Amino acid sequence: MQNDLQDIYRMLREIQETQVALLERINSVTIRKIDPMCFLRQKSIPKCQFSEWIQTHIIDDDILSYFNNNNFSSTFIYTFQKYNRLLAASPITDIQERNEFYVFEQGKWIKMTREQEKQWICLFHKKLLAAVCHWRDAHLEIIYNNNLLNESYNKMILKLTSVSLLRCSFASMDIRKTMCV
Repeated sequence: MQNDLQDIYRMLREIQETQVALLERINSVTIRKIDPMCFLRQKSIPKCQFSEWIQTHIIDDDILSYFNNNNFSSTFIYTFQKYNRLLAASPITDIQERNEFYVFEQGKWIKMTREQEKQWICLFHKKLLAAVCHWRDAHLEIIYNNNLLNESYNKMILKLTSVSLLRCSFASMDIRKTMCV
C-alpha cells in the first residue's frame, strides 16, 4: 500500500511540474496588439466605396416585414447583414479587439468617423421612412378598412418617429456589439 501511495505521489508531482512549466510558457508569451492597417491590407479590396455601397441598400418587403416585428436598431443590423452577405469583399469591417469600424473610401481603408455613422443611420432612416410611406400609399384603402394593418402602420410610424437622429450613433443603438457577427 505504501508503494502505491508513493507511485501516486510521484505521478501527481510529475503532473504538477508539467503544469507549472506550461503556465510559465503561457505567461512568457507576449500578446501582440493588432495593427488595424496591417490587418486591413491583407483583406480583399472591395469593388465599391462604402459611400456608394450604402446608397445601394433597398428597403424591400422583407425588410419592412422585419421592421414591423422588430425595433429600428435590429432592422438596421438585419439590413446591413443582408447586404453584406451579397459581397465578396465588404467595404466595411470591424476590428473587435479595438471596438472600431473601418470603411473603404477613396481607395483605402479609413477609421469610420461618428459623422459617417450618423450619415449611414440617417440615410437608412430616410429610406425606411420612404418605404413605409410607399407601402402606405400602395395599400391606403386596405389599411383604412383593416384595423390590424392600420395598427401595424401606426406602430411602424411610431417606431420611426421615436428614433432620435440628433443623438444617433452606433454606441447609442448598441450596434457595435452585434454588427459583424
